[in-house]
Amino acid sequence: MIKKLIGKIKRAAETHKKAATAALCALIAAAILAAVELPAMVTASTATRELPIYSVERDQKMIALSFDAAWGNEDTETLIRILGKYNVKATFFVIGRWAEKYPESVKALADAGHEVMNHSDDHAHFNTLSAD
Repeated sequence: MIKKLIGKIKRAAETHKKAATAALCALIAAAILAAVELPAMVTASTATRELPIYSVERDQKMIALSFDAAWGNEDTETLIRILGKYNVKATFFVIGRWAEKYPESVKALADAGHEVMNHSDDHAHFNTLSAD
């Protein structure tokens, strides 16, 4: 009689163990689904925020080439020459202080047919700035 009771308890424990495992698997699956769908939910909630354009559908294969100019200008002429050799036009995002320090480089870029755009006055590392 006791052996039968112990057998029933073991079978009940196995059944509960299987149910608990199934419930845990379902919970994990729900968590994964929520994590995968969360970006879509966030995107939908920020629909009024303007986002940058990362790509534009085109019939032709094209790329957009851009450079940040916030450092010295010692390679500017070489870069202009290389891009010119391959008839490649690029956009140069220059910071204000760079443009003030190297106006001849800004003019050379524009004269070579490249687009010159503003990229702020300086290139501060925002994670090092104080709240002031």
